[in-house]
Amino acid sequence: MFGLFGPEIVHFADLRDSQLTFVCKTTKRVGASVKVRFLLNDPQTKRLDVLVRIVTIRPLPEVKGFLCVGAIQLPENQRTAIEYLLQRHAPRADLGLAARRSQRLAVSLKTLARELPNFSCLTMDLSLHGARLSCQSAVNPGQTLSLVIESDMDGQPDIAVRGRVIWCRNSPTGRGYAVGVEFAAQSPAGSGALQRFHKALLYRQQGDVQQRQLA
Repeated sequence: MFGLFGPEIVHFADLRDSQLTFVCKTTKRVGASVKVRFLLNDPQTKRLDVLVRIVTIRPLPEVKGFLCVGAIQLPENQRTAIEYLLQRHAPRADLGLAARRSQRLAVSLKTLARELPNFSCLTMDLSLHGARLSCQSAVNPGQTLSLVIESDMDGQPDIAVRGRVIWCRNSPTGRGYAVGVEFAAQSPAGSGALQRFHKALLYRQQGDVQQRQLA
């Protein structure tokens, strides 16, 4: 839906680390800078226009439209006000199946990727939909990586998965970079292997918690 003279009206989904997730009716080109409009339930500010650079976009399985992630193209001091308005006054989009994301597991595993300057990195956390990586060098958002996540569990093979870099920023430890990766669609065999790997990690972490509680 478009206003007569304004940007496309979109629906808010999430906002984390200047990465704005929203639902839109029309497809958009990755890398393009576009202005989108949010309608707010606020008597003083009824609408909010935000300039974003499109990072990823994919069709939604149950909702007509697209799930889009965009990097906010505004100074840091303006982002705080935008986050407040969206989190407090913007109606949340109904994402259907897309809203049911898998659990993110904190785990450090050696990961190989020929596209990385040093050819390897470590996972910081892992889900069925993506991973957060600790890399020695910066990686460009939008870049595709062919990852091999090395297993440290008996009976669980390494996982090969392709993903797109969503964001890259200085590591909170002050050394290297933290990199957010969203996994691409997998083959049935690849998806099954990733689910088994994730399930084994989850069971191991739950067992570790139970042992600590009994100790």
